[in-house]
Amino acid sequence: WAPIFFHPLGTTSGDSNSIPEDKACRIVGLQNGSFVESAESIISSLFDKKRLQLVAVWVTTPASPTPFETINDSARKFDRLRCKYIAAYIETMYLCKRTEQLETLIKWNHASPRDLPSFYDISLRSETNPLGTRYQDSHCKDNLLLPTLGLVSFTKKLVNAALCRILVEAMEKCDGVEKEEKDEFGNIYSCFLRLNCPLENSIWQTQQIRKLLNAGACIEVDSLITAYQFVHLTKEKRLEVNQMSWEEKMLMLRSAVKEGQKLNTSKDELDASKKARKKRKILDTAQTVV
Repeated sequence: WAPIFFHPLGTTSGDSNSIPEDKACRIVGLQNGSFVESAESIISSLFDKKRLQLVAVWVTTPASPTPFETINDSARKFDRLRCKYIAAYIETMYLCKRTEQLETLIKWNHASPRDLPSFYDISLRSETNPLGTRYQDSHCKDNLLLPTLGLVSFTKKLVNAALCRILVEAMEKCDGVEKEEKDEFGNIYSCFLRLNCPLENSIWQTQQIRKLLNAGACIEVDSLITAYQFVHLTKEKRLEVNQMSWEEKMLMLRSAVKEGQKLNTSKDELDASKKARKKRKILDTAQTVV
């Protein structure tokens, strides 16, 4: 795809330089613009939601398939192909900082039914296991910290992580602007909530999660801790997240979640107040008319 099709530095980071015309003409629809914008224009056509699928790709098999085509004609192979395109799309949207498109993809994902790999995976789990997992008909409440199978879970995890990366980068740019920092902190807390794993869940005390946090492999946790430090700590007191131990991360995470809960409570109260005022206004208008 375009970011690595022609890149002077040989990396996949976003680049604003233009693609040379002799390179741009090799792919139909490729613009002679920046690498990431050209990639966006091509791959976005597969995610225009004119069809029921998350990504508009198909595999066709001829009437007399070869042995190789027969091997490829499987749901597992097709899902791997779809995962490949979805991952490329999400990475492109991250490089272009398209949060709206990523949030839309999450909504499409939530509206999708549970796929068979995910269904088989969760059906094998007991009704209640040591990690506190319960069977759910809807995949929207699946615990994303647990290893899960299926295209839907893969997409949800990848999109949520990409949103966190964008929001943290935006917060670093608005360092010192209190209102913007609080807004970004609230958005990152929303990403953390999508993990569907409250701190009361015993999974946080397992070796599996300790290794995950120590390796910095849970972007949502690291992002929330970083955002909390930006909003509530001075520069002198901030710590590097990748240098924190599991105990330090958990301590900071609990403080961050408390602040996120307070923020959500104040938002709910504000929304309720607005609804009440709107309702009173409608009643006053109706009484005036009468």
